[in-house]
Amino acid sequence: MSEVTYGRNRRHRGARRHGVDYWCIKTDLSSDGEIFVIADHLEVTSIGALVASRSGVNQTRILILAPGTWTAVYAASTDDGSPIGIEHWEGEIEP
Repeated sequence: MSEVTYGRNRRHRGARRHGVDYWCIKTDLSSDGEIFVIADHLEVTSIGALVASRSGVNQTRILILAPGTWTAVYAASTDDGSPIGIEHWEGEIEP
């Protein structure tokens, strides 16, 4: 992969039970429009593919979504899946 942008969210309440980070990916590939993943790193390739992976001796890719199949990603609470650090998102987050 060339020109990869790495994203990492901070550990948040409830993450200790997983030991890693929890993310919500908005996509039409799921019947409810969301896929939740437990991943240490998210990468967006130069062509727009989203790669979720786990760290370790051998980095393991746990999910790869093709360009155009996902629209947004946010750090999610492991308690209820709600966004962490997003205050306003019209149509997505209830006030």
